[in-house]
Amino acid sequence: MDTEMRTWQDSDYVDALISAFGFYVSLLGIKATTENTLRLARRYLLCLSAAGVCYNCYYYYLNVDAQSKQAEARDQHIGGSALYATAFVGILLPLTVWMLCIIRAYQFHSLIREAEVEAEERTRGSYGGGGENNVRGENNVVGVGGEMSRTLSYGSEDLELAVERDASAISTFGLRSALPSNSAFS
Repeated sequence: MDTEMRTWQDSDYVDALISAFGFYVSLLGIKATTENTLRLARRYLLCLSAAGVCYNCYYYYLNVDAQSKQAEARDQHIGGSALYATAFVGILLPLTVWMLCIIRAYQFHSLIREAEVEAEERTRGSYGGGGENNVRGENNVVGVGGEMSRTLSYGSEDLELAVERDASAISTFGLRSALPSNSAFS
């Protein structure tokens, strides 16, 4: 069995360039998921989309070229629409995989964007900047025994500190007798 190695063609430069860019995008994706910054997530989404478009266009071109060469070798005439449809079917599976990857990158980008917005709102609310938290009523100011404190939603990091602060205010101002007997502070 005598098989010859295919010689390097000009189209192989494009293939090498797309593969190198794909490797860069994969490293960028690893870095984006490690650092969790919006800038890296956006860059990953854009680069992944560009790599997917380049890859699929290049292999669509290669499929069209291969189909036309096969038709010429067999002395067949294939219509333009049949040629392009057959080439498209050839890249349908990789196109689907690329679309799933791009959708997941978009979901990751959206998740990071929502987390940064939430962190910004939380920071704005904890430093007394007002913001949207007070509009929704999550950081209402109430007085406990002459001391002003905020009510915190469940799951807040400062919840334990607020409970300890309220317990000390209750014992300091002698409000223990005003609490019901099944209270958590008695």
